Amino acid sequence: VELLPEGADPLDVRYNVIQWVHRSTRGWSYGSSVVDPRTGEILKGHVQLGSLRVRQDRMIVESLHPLFNASDRYGSCALEAGVEAAALAAFDPEAEPVEVALARIRQLSAHEVGHTLGFAHNFAASSYGRASVMDYPAPLARVREGGDLDLSEAYGVGVGDWDRLSVRYSYTDFPAGQDETEELTALLDEAIGRGWYFLSDADARPASAAQPIASLWDNGEDPVAMLRQVMAVRRVALDNFGEGNLPPGRPLSELQNVFVPLYLYHRYQVEAAAKVLGGVFYHYKVRGDALPEPEPVPAARQREALEALLETLQPSELTVPRRLALLLHPLAYGSFDRRELFASRVGPTFDPLAAAETAADTTLTFLLNAGRAGRCQQWHDYDSALPGFQEVLDRLLEATWMSPAPADTVEAATARVVQKVVLARLVELAGNDGASGDVRALASERLAGLADWLQEEEWEGVQAAHAAEAVREISAFLGRPHPSAEPPEALDAPPGSPIGQ
Repeated sequence: VELLPEGADPLDVRYNVIQWVHRSTRGWSYGSSVVDPRTGEILKGHVQLGSLRVRQDRMIVESLHPLFNASDRYGSCALEAGVEAAALAAFDPEAEPVEVALARIRQLSAHEVGHTLGFAHNFAASSYGRASVMDYPAPLARVREGGDLDLSEAYGVGVGDWDRLSVRYSYTDFPAGQDETEELTALLDEAIGRGWYFLSDADARPASAAQPIASLWDNGEDPVAMLRQVMAVRRVALDNFGEGNLPPGRPLSELQNVFVPLYLYHRYQVEAAAKVLGGVFYHYKVRGDALPEPEPVPAARQREALEALLETLQPSELTVPRRLALLLHPLAYGSFDRRELFASRVGPTFDPLAAAETAADTTLTFLLNAGRAGRCQQWHDYDSALPGFQEVLDRLLEATWMSPAPADTVEAATARVVQKVVLARLVELAGNDGASGDVRALASERLAGLADWLQEEEWEGVQAAHAAEAVREISAFLGRPHPSAEPPEALDAPPGSPIGQ
């Protein structure tokens, strides 16, 4: 890459261009081509990279570390690592966010150049190493033994094995005497033999997606293990979150902006883990090739995924402590745009229960997706060892509604918020004409059973009001004159893609 010659026009067909653009949002970047319509030949590549993507990637790092307080950044690990006073004094809090953001923009540049060459997204590539820049990478963070976070390998370097194979397959000029079809088939056989698979947008983006190895913004070959790692990183970062996550001189209300990518740090890994439940391994198989046949995810793996997803709904994970509820100041004068912030039901102050509601709804959107529910029941009918949707509902209600209320009043309030979201999504699913008949019937039956249980138990105070309201909602739904029901209005989550979370 080099600077465009002085006076050259970026639209000149002689130049392949990466154009750095400024705009009002952190929108998508694009890798486009100018193609000869007569032959299909790519004449020119033209990439547009949005500058605010760098700003967002930088803020993700700033959300994970209290970098602007050197003592917080090093803490007890400074002594263990033997950090000298001079080095501590010279610590530059800007260095790590900038370094990670630049590592990300290098990957994004290569990704968009790949599109100009004709290459599609491969959202399976992160399941066999960082094998392609045509995947969407999540920042990889680990918890060190001492409890500090390690982002030294946040993003990969250079293109991957899948990218090299794509170039070989698409652009190799085979010498005279070689059979091109045989050589190309050999390249595909090489990829299959090494476990290098290709799955693109249609099999990764939908909430109902079924292939566990195809996801956006995820890491690693095991989406369930990675969800637990991501949750561990999130816990450490939340414990350390404070004024040190914001540069000096900035309005403290901007901590609300920084808090969003941290509190929802797990949301894309939740989506990836959800695909294990009711999941099916499949590929773009061609008759006669060596790709494996479709196969449901083993029962033990599905149940492991279910438990990991239910853990993300626990009040211990979602409760915002008092110090953070007060630290996240109302918007300073001149700050009016709440688009990137959590919604609030309590006016100008930060609403910790609204944040918990949004996070819970993220998990439940995928856990109670009509397509996923139908697959669980369908494959359970074929093989009773696999978890059916009835089992999923039972575990969900046990882990939320029927779990003992926490002793802490704020955690108890958070638990009630999660319960309300569970109820709302169950009602939505039971009234969803697009869901299978068995799924609607099971959801309705469990709602009726929940109402009976709530009426049998003894409640006090706000818990009694909460239970009575739930019974009324369930009764109103089950007594409706039409089999469909309008889904409850949900809070809008702060924007996600293209954060890279």
